[in-house]
Amino acid sequence: MKTIFATSSMLARILSQTLVFLLIGKVLGPVELGQFSLFMVYASLIGLVADYGCSNPALREMSVNVPGAAGIMNDYLVFRVAMGVVCYTIGGVGLYLSGLVSLADVQLFLWLSLASFVALQSDFILLIFRATTRYNEETVTSIVTALVHLLLVGTVCFVAPHIVPVTMAFLASRLFALAFTVFMVRRKAAILSFASGHIVAALRAAPGMLRKRTLYAADSFITAAFGQIDTLLVGHLLGLHALGNYQLGAKVLQMSLSIVQVASSVCIPVLSRAVHQAHPARTVMQMILALAGVGAAAAGCIYWIMPYLVDRFMGAQFADANVLWGGIGLAVFIRCLAASFGILLVALDKPGVRTFVQIGIISGLVALSWVLVPAYGLWGMGYAVAGALGIGLVIYFVAVLRLAPELFMLRKAEAAH
Repeated sequence: MKTIFATSSMLARILSQTLVFLLIGKVLGPVELGQFSLFMVYASLIGLVADYGCSNPALREMSVNVPGAAGIMNDYLVFRVAMGVVCYTIGGVGLYLSGLVSLADVQLFLWLSLASFVALQSDFILLIFRATTRYNEETVTSIVTALVHLLLVGTVCFVAPHIVPVTMAFLASRLFALAFTVFMVRRKAAILSFASGHIVAALRAAPGMLRKRTLYAADSFITAAFGQIDTLLVGHLLGLHALGNYQLGAKVLQMSLSIVQVASSVCIPVLSRAVHQAHPARTVMQMILALAGVGAAAAGCIYWIMPYLVDRFMGAQFADANVLWGGIGLAVFIRCLAASFGILLVALDKPGVRTFVQIGIISGLVALSWVLVPAYGLWGMGYAVAGALGIGLVIYFVAVLRLAPELFMLRKAEAAH
């Protein structure tokens, strides 16, 4: 039931965000959708720095000390708000001075940055539900905020289909999500209730937190950056119109992460036990084959169904996106197959290898994009993503073979058993 609730919470957010994105693209068109997406990527990258990898250590600390979870959350929130103010200020000024955000677009970028910052805090506060095993309340919170997000932004898309009111509605829905999440949590936990001097003490502890969480921050940023760098590359190499079209493929890639997240929730506990048994090879192979099968099915659906959906619901203005589906389908298949090795590395307690793989994937994406995109446009970008994930798959496979070759000796293990 915990897995079902956690999965439902995640899927509610992903589905809402995807539908809102498609509505925005439908009413604004590729160019304004490209501008909206590019500014969101800028804001999200700043947010990744401001987040500083807090989620995993905070979840672990609150899970170990459930009675003190509210106090732990409060300390982290002070740190995150302080980091957010500093990072968004420096990042925004840097983007303006570099010319990436023009004077005419400053207000739009500020609204999207505020929406990004607020969304980061809402998602972080949800962790206290998991730490205190209140999965049903997390699911209710996620579904309510997802529906409000969809209804509010969707209504404005139809009533006032212009980028400024749509952006304001986007920000308003994020503010509602934060307020509602705090309301739900505060029914049983005293978050945002600070004793005298608590905020000052938490700020004084911030330098120590910066030093202590450096590795977590690096891992979190590198892992999440892959989902942003492809958008930056398309925007700067091909322009806003192509970027707007590419966002359809990017959203499909983002949704494929839900497969990986669900697989991780199910497989990590099983594999963590299996790798300490005498003969875990069968369990490992079952996971690999299952994820390969799911990936192949998803790739087939993407290749055959997505062109119809784009033509039917998004119209001719997004027809250029249809060259993406071969590469995106291949990328989703490779991502699912690679996820099995990533999950196995978690079970083997080898997080450093995962970080190394992510660096290889990002480096491969930049190199392949620089070669393929100028020559082949969006078609080249789809296969650049697939190629980069393929590089990660190869590194994963070699690393696992070196770390635990016995995991793939299925017949030998069965004979011994």
